[in-house]
Formats: sequence, C-alpha cells, structure tokens
Amino acid sequence: MQVFGAGFYQNFYQSDFSNGNFSNQSSGRVGSLQQNAQDLTKRIEEQKIQMIIAKLKLREKQVIAHEMAHKAVGGRYAGAVHYVYTRGPDGKYYITGGDVSIDVSEEPDPEATIRKMEIVRAAALAPVDPSPQDIRVAQMATMKEMKARLELQKQRTEEMKQTEENIQKKGVYLNTIV
Repeated sequence: MQVFGAGFYQNFYQSDFSNGNFSNQSSGRVGSLQQNAQDLTKRIEEQKIQMIIAKLKLREKQVIAHEMAHKAVGGRYAGAVHYVYTRGPDGKYYITGGDVSIDVSEEPDPEATIRKMEIVRAAALAPVDPSPQDIRVAQMATMKEMKARLELQKQRTEEMKQTEENIQKKGVYLNTIV
C-alpha cells in the first residue's frame, strides 16, 4: 500500500497552480482524465460483453452435450433434438436450452416394455447433470418397468398353473386307461 504524504499533494498543486495559469493546465488534465475514464469505461464494457459471450458459448456446449447424451442412449425411442436460442450481445444466436422427446409408451408385451423402459430410464439419466424433468422421466420409466415385471410374473404364474392342470388331467386320463 502506498501512502502519499503532504509532499505529494503540495507538489501536485504547485505544479498546477504555481504559475497562475489555472485554466490551461487544469483543463488539459481534466480533459485527459475524462478521456482516460471514458477509455476505462469502454474497456470494462467490452470485457463484460466478452464475458457474456464466453458464458453463452459454454452454456451452448453444455446444452448440446446434455441433449446428445439423451439422443445417443435413447436410440429409436428418442425423438429429434430441439434447441432454444438466445441472441448474444454480439448479435449471434447461442443455444441456451433444449429438449429431446422420448417415447415412454408401454409395449403390448411386458418383456418388451421392460426392455424399452430400461433404455428410456438410461436415456433420461444419461447426461452428467440430469434436469428435474429428466429425473421425472426416469421415475416414470421405472414405474412402468415395475408394472410390466408384475404383469410378466402374473403371466408366468398363470402359465405354470395351466401346465400343472394339464399334467394332472393327463395323469388322470393315463390312470383310467391302465
């Protein structure tokens, strides 16, 4: 930290005012100071604009990576990517949001539904930073998968029951023939 003593101020004032010519020297310095302030303000504004543009470019990369992760993992169940654009201070458009639709409908067969919902859940959670909507889609896929597993278990139980009944009927038939 530099501290200026009375000598600094004394020299400053003496250099400006000692010869009695107040207007020429002081107005020249004031004009110079004003120009420096304007230049500094302009540079600060330019730096602010550059920072905004850098943030927009970073956001664009993040959004593209996020939506591409959904698309890549979702495969045939993922729809087209839609982006939201924002105009930057430089007049260019930057991607600042997006979405990928994903088919969360159940298949006619429980086994197919299970396979599909595993993919849907993986696609929803594929990005490094899943959004609240992504998490809701993953939860929905998990619920539908669980429902399909219960239905599949129910079908298998019915098939086993049917098989046992058929065996018993054939056994009774065989016993009556002998």
